Amino acid sequence: MSSSSLSEQVVDRKKGRIISPLVSGLEDILKLNSWSLERAPEYLWLALILEKYGRNVGLNHCYKIIDYIIKTFPDIHSVRMSAILNSNEALQVQIFEKVKNIVGVEVLSPLTAVIDNELSKSFYNEFYIPGCSLGDRLEKLKKVTKKYNSPHSYEAADVRYLAILPIALSGKMIFCEGSPVVEALTNYPTTPHDAEIMRIYRPTIRSLEGVEMPDDSIDEFVNAFWERVVNMTDCNPMAICFEKDNKVDYKEFIENTKEILNYMNVSGKNELVYDEAYSVLFGSLSYAFKTFIEVIEHDLGNTIIGRQSARIIIEVYIMMKYLCLKEDEMPDIWAKYKAYGIGKYKLILLKLREGMGSDVSHVVEPLVDAIVNEPLLEEFTEIDLKYFDKQAIREKAISVGEKDLYDVAYDYDSSYAHGLWGAVRESSMLSCDNVFHHFHAIPDATDAQNLTGVTADCYKYLLKIVSFVNQKYNLPKWYMDILEESQND
Repeated sequence: MSSSSLSEQVVDRKKGRIISPLVSGLEDILKLNSWSLERAPEYLWLALILEKYGRNVGLNHCYKIIDYIIKTFPDIHSVRMSAILNSNEALQVQIFEKVKNIVGVEVLSPLTAVIDNELSKSFYNEFYIPGCSLGDRLEKLKKVTKKYNSPHSYEAADVRYLAILPIALSGKMIFCEGSPVVEALTNYPTTPHDAEIMRIYRPTIRSLEGVEMPDDSIDEFVNAFWERVVNMTDCNPMAICFEKDNKVDYKEFIENTKEILNYMNVSGKNELVYDEAYSVLFGSLSYAFKTFIEVIEHDLGNTIIGRQSARIIIEVYIMMKYLCLKEDEMPDIWAKYKAYGIGKYKLILLKLREGMGSDVSHVVEPLVDAIVNEPLLEEFTEIDLKYFDKQAIREKAISVGEKDLYDVAYDYDSSYAHGLWGAVRESSMLSCDNVFHHFHAIPDATDAQNLTGVTADCYKYLLKIVSFVNQKYNLPKWYMDILEESQND
């Protein structure tokens, strides 16, 4: 199945969600089930035969066994292990004796690591080999489980073909003569996987197996299988380690930018006093620049904090563009923007005075007090409980032509700022390379996982801010020339 594009997704505005076209219209009747987790364990005994003898001979052996079961025991409609184990003991002995005669004891012996006397006395007695250790049996079982785990692999397709043979052989499912299904069932076992026609046969087999009716005992056996192999094996954590994000030396850029900020402080003394736009734009540039310096000096490029730093710089950039966009229709927007931020600080100050946050050490009340009362007495500063200018950052980004930047980079980095599960999974959970554990994710207890570098993007976003400030206040030519030269290198 090919992946759907963004434009193909279905937007459900009433419920505030986006769903795939596959699910749309079917979700009330759609019931998901998993080949890997719910059905593959049932057919591992067939997979073990295929693994031992190869595809051609293995399919032939399995066909003989399945044909015998269906013709000899009409009450058994499936070759799921649960269906066999749910039969009476005498019947189980007959089936297992037949299997032994065709493929030998050692082939299914690995399953005795899971199917003990409690699950099936008959199976355990027939296939347990005293000299084979539990570790060896589990290792063989793990190898086969991993190989046949993917529902779209060639190996899984072979097992799924065998899974639907009972339905075809028993005549419980009627197919139209000459139909593609009949052709697929007839030719599948003798057609090599690299044949072009198998691109049609395999999906046909998978779709048929997907609707094969389960037995009532399925959950009991499958649950027992997973519970036992999980408890008997250890996690095998794997970390993805990306190259350190420190190839480029930004020292010259940092020193030049410091020099420019100092120059603008001296040359723009009057503006810093009287021009609110000048104060906000250069203050915001300084804030984004300091954020970038922290990424460099503390080597944060491959870290969680690095992504939050990128988000900060992007938001500063979007806000600066937005304020300039609205300046003509709202000349006092710069003062209002400052007052909005001071109002947020005032609210924190009032909460501190009420005794809230007494255990928070990094919020220093005297410092917050000084900042709140710096522009004017706090009694004259109102607190705006809404988002600045009543427009969320996404709408601001759209209005200034930065929708793509918001929709991809900012939204992604926001997952890190808010600790959403996507970010937690990527940064702080390792993949367990143990098929018995469903390749689950485990906490990164050793701090082995790092992330792709974000420094180059932070630099790029910071240059956008510098370029924007230059358009409004003409930064020195030598500085802009150096930046342009570095971009062309």
